Amino acid sequence: MKLTQVIIKGEKDTANAKMFPTIKLVNNTNLKSESNISFVNTALQLLHSVNRMREFFKMREYRLPNEQIRKMEICDELSRLFSSEGNFFSSCAVLRHLVAAKSGRNYLNDGTQQDTVEFLTTLLNEVEKEI
Repeated sequence: MKLTQVIIKGEKDTANAKMFPTIKLVNNTNLKSESNISFVNTALQLLHSVNRMREFFKMREYRLPNEQIRKMEICDELSRLFSSEGNFFSSCAVLRHLVAAKSGRNYLNDGTQQDTVEFLTTLLNEVEKEI
């Protein structure tokens, strides 16, 4: 297993950084869609750190064999993000938008800081609905 340092764009790497498999996520850009997105990044890094969860989305195991019909936007976005394997920076802005829109909790995507646990719970509930 490849271990990399936690890397969030705009923050300096330190010798004391925790080591675990990560994805590179943008944070604190000047884009409105990415303002205060750290709560989404935190939830995503947590999911990504669970081997079985990471492989489930990377390998698109949520889809039946040869299935492309069902609309599974959140699962597909998680697959896209997890498949980057930390090789380049990605943004969670689309994921935040999808979760907010599908759950009816539009405040999750209004650019303000939100609770990570609430976002993670909402994300997992929406994934369960898609599957």
